[in-house]
Amino acid sequence: MKRIFSLFLLVFVFSLFKPYVYALDESNLESIPDNFYSESSEKGTLQEFNYDNRKCMIYLPFGYSSDTDYDIFYCMHGGYSASPNRYDQIFKTNNFSNVLDNMIEQKLIKPVIFVGLWWYPDSGPSVYADKSIYSLLYNVESNFSTYSKLDEYILDKDLDKEEIDKLLINSKSHRTFGGFSNGAYCTWMIMKNDNHNYFYGFVPCSAYGYDGFDYREVFNYINNNYKEDDFIIIDSIGSFENGNSGTPKWNLRKELYSEYEIFKEGKNYKQYLGLNRAHTVADCEHYIYQSLIDIYGISRENECKDEESLESGINNLYDKDLLSKEMFFNSKLLVFPKCRLPVRKFRFF
Repeated sequence: MKRIFSLFLLVFVFSLFKPYVYALDESNLESIPDNFYSESSEKGTLQEFNYDNRKCMIYLPFGYSSDTDYDIFYCMHGGYSASPNRYDQIFKTNNFSNVLDNMIEQKLIKPVIFVGLWWYPDSGPSVYADKSIYSLLYNVESNFSTYSKLDEYILDKDLDKEEIDKLLINSKSHRTFGGFSNGAYCTWMIMKNDNHNYFYGFVPCSAYGYDGFDYREVFNYINNNYKEDDFIIIDSIGSFENGNSGTPKWNLRKELYSEYEIFKEGKNYKQYLGLNRAHTVADCEHYIYQSLIDIYGISRENECKDEESLESGINNLYDKDLLSKEMFFNSKLLVFPKCRLPVRKFRFF
């Protein structure tokens, strides 16, 4: 009898939390392996970089060379503190540079430049998103080797803003902007102004209900100004972030993603809900880890190349009498599923 009662009680309690568990089941988040916080044998470097009366912290991967073009991830910290010293917070919290070293050494991602940012001395992240992005990209990428090749062109001749814009926009597929808390707010603000043209990846982490901020306005802007294959959004939050409307706004965005036709889950957006994670920089690191794999993952890149090769070959080889092209490519997606952002099965343990 006691066993039956205990089982009944367990089922009852589980039913109370069913929506919560269901949400987690849809959006498994990969956690950083503990050993990734330890030093790698292939260690990158950190250096402070000064530009326009502000600072950022730049991670350069092991073996960095000015002869190689690198993907780049700009990461804005959260908060409204007037302190000028938050640009390196993500590196200070848990030695995140070690995580990047290990990801690259283990070939989870391609070598990437990672830039820790802070909006100071602007009057807030929204002003930074509107006024300071061009200056950031110009100064960083004219001094470090990225796919924009600004560092090479600057040496050869003086470039006007139109020429620089062209170099930055043409290399957008190798550039991501993300941030934690108010850094996520900055990310959403960039998504709804012309500066979005400089970026392919957008990674808002722990975004919540900002005063007067209308997510529908952002989604309308994306729907009217973006192309379906022109962007990726990795939208993550912790299951313990109910404060400041964190998880409710995440659920609102979930509805908006399904409402607008431009959004294709697993192709140009993915939402993650971190089990038992809260509004902290340490938890944000797991969201950044996941987004790096989704955007710059080596296995995904290789399999996409395989798919492209297969598609070009099949254009000439498929037998119209035996198999329609549409039928083939529908079945092909089962062979190369990782060319869309990976959707992993949820694990309780």
